Amino acid sequence: MNCKISFCNYKKIALLKSLFFMVILPYILTGCGSKIKTDTTSNSRTEPIEEVSIRQIDENHYSLFTSITIDATTSEVWEVLTDFENMSIWSSTLQKIDGIKIEDGQDINIIYKVDGQNQIIPHNLIYSENKYYGWSDTIAVLPGIIDRHLYEVRKNGKSRTKFIQSDEFRGSNPNISNIDLARFVLPQYLTFNRELKAEVERRTNK
Repeated sequence: MNCKISFCNYKKIALLKSLFFMVILPYILTGCGSKIKTDTTSNSRTEPIEEVSIRQIDENHYSLFTSITIDATTSEVWEVLTDFENMSIWSSTLQKIDGIKIEDGQDINIIYKVDGQNQIIPHNLIYSENKYYGWSDTIAVLPGIIDRHLYEVRKNGKSRTKFIQSDEFRGSNPNISNIDLARFVLPQYLTFNRELKAEVERRTNK
């Protein structure tokens, strides 16, 4: 995710988000140094409802992984995930994906809500029907860092889906480390995952 906001606004947002990390995040992520272990929340001992991890792949290369289990088929989840015209009704972060064609390699605009304002962010779409979509671009306000952001659905039993929202951050920028960037965007990813689950299960009455 990249957003066209000033570094001044970014620092203000980061300060507010730091409160989240000090109070709540330690309960979600555990570990030390450059690796943060996966933690889960679940109603079952055998299958986690949510998974979260931030891991170092290489120098200046970190991965962010989040997932949530949805009580619906992959086609039902995909239908909501690609209903871009109505996404702003239930999603408080990602508002819409707009393009002439929603196909792999096409230029699109991502409409993302930041500080209560919609930001239009151009991307080149990565797309595989009924599997995943996303993009991989240089972050406009953090030149030198490239992120690869994907939304993915995987079958998880007869009528359940594992929804995965992941990102990778490569490169460097003097204003923020990649691990801090991953921590900064994490709450927004978790919010989207939970809102998606609620909307899918509302539509399918599950």
